[in-house]
Amino acid sequence: MKIIFGLSLLWAYWNLLLLWSHPPQIATVEEPRLDWAEGAFISLVGLTAFLGVSVICLALSGYYSLLTLVLALNGFSILLVICNRQKKFPRFLPGGIYEVGLVLLLACCAPLYFQPHEYILGWADAGTYMNIGVNLARTGHWVVQDDFSGWLGQFAPNAYYQVPKNIPDQMQFFGWYNHPVFKDQIFPQFFPLHPCILSIGVLIAGIWGGLYVTPLWGLLGVAAVYLAVRRLFNRPTAILAALLLALTPTQIFFSRYPTAEPLTLLFLFTGLLAHHHLQEGDRSPRLWALWAAGAFGCALLTRIDLPLLVLVVFLHLGIIKSGNRWNRNWTIFLWILAAFLLGAVLFGYFWGWMYIANTYGFILRNAPRSAAIASGFAILAVLGIAYVMLPAGHRPFSKSKTGLLSIDHLKGTAAILVLILSFYAYFIRPEAPLPTAENHGLFDWNSLNWVRLGWYLTPLGLLLSTWGLFMIIRKADLDRLGLFLSLGILTTFQYIHNSQITPYHIYAMRRYVPLVIPVLIIFAAYGLYDFYRRSRPLKWRALVIAVGLSLGLGLVYQSRHLFFLRDFKGVVDSLTQFSQRMVPGSVILINDHEFGDRFGVPLKYSFGFDVATLRQDNQNALPYLEQLVQRAKRSRQKIYLLAVNPLSETVKRQLTYQPLFLHPLLIKMLRNTFIGYPKTIEESFYGIETYEIIGLVRDTQPLLRQPRHLDMDLGGFDAGYIQSGFFEKEFIPRFPTMRWTEGTSVLEFPNPVAQRLRIAVQAMTLLSVKYPSPRVALFLDGHSIGHFYPTRNWETYRFTGPSEPRNGRTVLTFVSETFNPKAIGLNQDTRDLGFLLDRVTIDFSR
Repeated sequence: MKIIFGLSLLWAYWNLLLLWSHPPQIATVEEPRLDWAEGAFISLVGLTAFLGVSVICLALSGYYSLLTLVLALNGFSILLVICNRQKKFPRFLPGGIYEVGLVLLLACCAPLYFQPHEYILGWADAGTYMNIGVNLARTGHWVVQDDFSGWLGQFAPNAYYQVPKNIPDQMQFFGWYNHPVFKDQIFPQFFPLHPCILSIGVLIAGIWGGLYVTPLWGLLGVAAVYLAVRRLFNRPTAILAALLLALTPTQIFFSRYPTAEPLTLLFLFTGLLAHHHLQEGDRSPRLWALWAAGAFGCALLTRIDLPLLVLVVFLHLGIIKSGNRWNRNWTIFLWILAAFLLGAVLFGYFWGWMYIANTYGFILRNAPRSAAIASGFAILAVLGIAYVMLPAGHRPFSKSKTGLLSIDHLKGTAAILVLILSFYAYFIRPEAPLPTAENHGLFDWNSLNWVRLGWYLTPLGLLLSTWGLFMIIRKADLDRLGLFLSLGILTTFQYIHNSQITPYHIYAMRRYVPLVIPVLIIFAAYGLYDFYRRSRPLKWRALVIAVGLSLGLGLVYQSRHLFFLRDFKGVVDSLTQFSQRMVPGSVILINDHEFGDRFGVPLKYSFGFDVATLRQDNQNALPYLEQLVQRAKRSRQKIYLLAVNPLSETVKRQLTYQPLFLHPLLIKMLRNTFIGYPKTIEESFYGIETYEIIGLVRDTQPLLRQPRHLDMDLGGFDAGYIQSGFFEKEFIPRFPTMRWTEGTSVLEFPNPVAQRLRIAVQAMTLLSVKYPSPRVALFLDGHSIGHFYPTRNWETYRFTGPSEPRNGRTVLTFVSETFNPKAIGLNQDTRDLGFLLDRVTIDFSR
């Protein structure tokens, strides 16, 4: 079936090439207006849009599969054949030197972009997108029908994510909304187009196929910017903008990041390209009307935060209507765009109302204090943009050559205002008091938005962007650029004023990727080329070239940390291997809710396990666990227990479990920062302890025998023994599993009778010889049984003492001196550490 899908894809693409090279309303065969670059690009993006919309329709109706997608694709191809009639070969103009340069640029960027971050874990938008796509490929349904999650609803305080007040309904995992009445129906977060296209990659090549989809959008986005700028301005500006955008750190990073921003960029600039063809009255205007509306409409189905796009486009249509420039092609554009907008509204009403209520409710509740000023400025901006989009003959004062209200004076005033706002945002606004990184609010960092944008575009890039916009307003033909400038300027102001996203970087740059950063890059490219074109002395042109090279090298320098970075590298293969070690369709109980929010999502939605999380250890935890075990027993499912941190008391005392395997997972990713450019790679180690639950203690205790020997592997299988006072598991190459202790560290283990125990402790310290080893005292059930001084080598220390167990459990306590590595100049670790503990062995023999 995959081969048939590939052939169907090629057939549809071939027919789209024929359609664009020989539009149906052109009766005579003439030399085509499109070149191969534009024809191939438009056909490819058109095929992408058709596939995405088809998957949405199939998934919402519950009939999505590779077979139904092949049928839809071939039906589309048959319609194209009817439209193309007797046309056999596509005919486009050959590309020039700049188009060859674009192809070379994309070829050079492909190895850089196709290094996807392996985001498949939960609690992150990228991971949610991927799990939606994988689950959609597995099940064929957008709405997840999950009886197990519905059953968990009766234990919501213990099993469901504790929803903040701004989120209207309950959910087992963040990003997966349970229906408020029918809790077995789960509605994925986000608008559908991007995860639906990801699911096609998953159908073809598994999870990796889905991860490699977004890098393709990143590359095509660079091509979209080139082709749109080529139509709006000229070829030199276009190739310069494409080159600068391709080198921008955010374009590189987010092209590897499986979220919707690169796809949104692609559709927005494709829409601008098609709209400009339509506005200029180019050949085949009906086809351009259809595709301009389709591209903008696909953007509306991709992201939830594009009401500004709707506002500006409909404002533009109103101005066209009032200026007596309306024709049938604009009617087609209006109806197609309205159909897509209606589709987005219907999707939000029937399948995404919780996401919409969460998103826009959150924005309204966190409106800035300066809302009145911002609204006033927005009204003035809309009026100004409406003025820009009016044709020259219909603008007030447009025929005036002198006086304060002449068109030249108005344009000059607007251009100077751009310079003032940029200067204010970079030098004056950041002087406002800022929070600390430890005590920040979501929008407390907005005063730094323009400055921090300069981290990625470089300060020189911001300066050139400001200069380029100044020159566009002063010199360019605003009639042709009205829609582009409107969207670009308003969106930039919107997100510079308030980014509406968590303020840590590089994540905060997501808001700027689809439109703001490309627009600023285009302004900079225009400013450079315009100054170069107007410069006559050779030395001035040499200076412009030097400035352009400086900007390019600055972008490369800022991207240096990202060239070989792959966040979460190895996670896909590791989780695949981990899931294969358990029986498919089993129940997985995750003891730690933070660990569960990250790993429970892929285990449930990508690998098909029934996942339960114990989020609260209270009086309701026992009936929750009892019924979970009984339900698994009735359905003949194995039940596994996963832990990376100490088990809750209810689990330890009420369930009988046996260790199966320890799965080590080391995760590396770019550290998010508040006050500096992100460049540090941080590591997180998960030693995933996997147990098989045998049953309830009351049912299995008579069958169990007291062991003669107990081996507690700290940093390994230790979740059932740790009570308090230990840091997370440490991963040091060539070292055994281990944990750092705090000042007081407590282990607890089963011991039904009072008896004398023999204890062996394997420990060490990393303190250098110039610092004294910490003294470690041991207490067994509150009685001192000795002490030791760990050295820089692993050594075993032996003790003997009487136990006095309570409720069948004995407590072993370590009390040690601590040191702070950063305070003594050892490293940057700020924790107060005791010693490294690897293993504790208990001998129960008398």
